[in-house]
Amino acid sequence: MNNDIWFTTTTNSFNCNLGGTIYQSTNGTSFSLIATVPSSQRVEIEPHPTTAGTWWIAAGTVTNPCGARSYAADLYTTVNSFTNITVINEPNDQDNGIPATDFTRSAPWYNLIIESDASGNLVVGGVDLFRSTNNGTNWILTALNNITVNALTIRAGNIFAGTDNGVFLSTNSGQNWVVTSLYNKVVFFLLLLVEIICLRELTAVSIYQRITVKAGHRLL
Repeated sequence: MNNDIWFTTTTNSFNCNLGGTIYQSTNGTSFSLIATVPSSQRVEIEPHPTTAGTWWIAAGTVTNPCGARSYAADLYTTVNSFTNITVINEPNDQDNGIPATDFTRSAPWYNLIIESDASGNLVVGGVDLFRSTNNGTNWILTALNNITVNALTIRAGNIFAGTDNGVFLSTNSGQNWVVTSLYNKVVFFLLLLVEIICLRELTAVSIYQRITVKAGHRLL
């Protein structure tokens, strides 16, 4: 936000140091530690589309990082750029054997997703995708479930999900999904390129958006 650069950290597997730290830079040269999310192995942050200072946090927590690790996931929000963070309700995965405190099926180190649309509606997930229109008070399971989701991006009402089986698209808030031509690939990254094309027609100027999705996958 405001052209600042933000990044988060993950656990160092070599010395067992936890991640969960959030850094900010206003000039791209020096970075300041802004906050630390407790007991976090990995953290994903998402800014509110219109309200400065408001963010959401998806945190993958770990206990006993140097031994027999146990993972879960938590959700937080902040209205003052991480000076204070508040826990928000997380979705309860309906599949058997998954605790209500972990919507990533004990794998937040692999699949931990949080994204907001232009209206501030949240989508979170890991194996299943959930959507909330009231800041996490209630969650709705989308139709994309029982599939590992590694990446998510939202643009102009289109939700693109990068999964272990390719890229899927929903145009109706996750109620229905179609598989794209990027199928049968393990997709870990999505880059959404929006090109603004201006076409002058007589005395009117029409503006079109051409959306291109590029996916990155790991060679296994």
